[in-house]
Amino acid sequence: ESAVQLGLVTNRTAIRLSTWLEELCYRRAALITGQTMGIVNNIRRRMPHKRVHWMPNGVDLDSIAQAEGAADARAARERLGIGPGHLVLTYAGIIGHAQGLEVVLQAAELLKAHVDIHFLLIGDGPEKAGLQQLRNRLDVPRVRFVDRMPRAELLALLTATDAVVVPLRRNDLFKGAIPSKIFEALALAKPVLLGVEGEAKELFIEQGRAGLAFTPEDPHALADAVLRYAADRSLLVQHGNNGARYVRVHFDRAAISAAFWKVLNELAPQRP
Repeated sequence: ESAVQLGLVTNRTAIRLSTWLEELCYRRAALITGQTMGIVNNIRRRMPHKRVHWMPNGVDLDSIAQAEGAADARAARERLGIGPGHLVLTYAGIIGHAQGLEVVLQAAELLKAHVDIHFLLIGDGPEKAGLQQLRNRLDVPRVRFVDRMPRAELLALLTATDAVVVPLRRNDLFKGAIPSKIFEALALAKPVLLGVEGEAKELFIEQGRAGLAFTPEDPHALADAVLRYAADRSLLVQHGNNGARYVRVHFDRAAISAAFWKVLNELAPQRP
């Protein structure tokens, strides 16, 4: 559905076949899970007689604790040539069409005069080469691309980050999206600059008070949010702490797994 609405898949035969297969799987399933309430509600409308369980992404709190214990944020910043007190904003994940990462480079251009503000784009994907060319055209040297790395190294690098940027393109489809990269960032007490409307904004900005929202694909809005954190580091820390508490209460992967196991046991045939 995402690929169709984004115009990435247009073959009508392929769309009909995949839709038929999707609905066949739903009809034959004893239980259907959805990672967001938007997905869950969509399936419930289409399959009102089926049991649908909300099973969100979450975070492994033990691995987060290990990463925090082993990380050397100062050394990580020194390796990147980032001075003490400078503000570091990081995106980590797939560098693809849906993410709309042009907004980060365009915001960096607006912030070019602020030599103490840096952006890291960590990962690989089909849009990376084009974005690197855009960086050169915009002449934004404080935007750095870092190749995909093992998870342990990524968590260590995130500890050296001040906030995480989570953008998606402006599309009604994404109002039900919750990018998985949010959870580990918040567990590390890193607030999010969230360019996503809908469910993610409701959960993490309005309820969790764990960051600042900006209008998707609006570089001026992102730049304004960055400057707000640059001017008020206490707000940045407060949002980070809020986020860490919020995911520990609501998105602990162990608790999510235990709830799902309980549902599976309810479905299983009773043993003698």
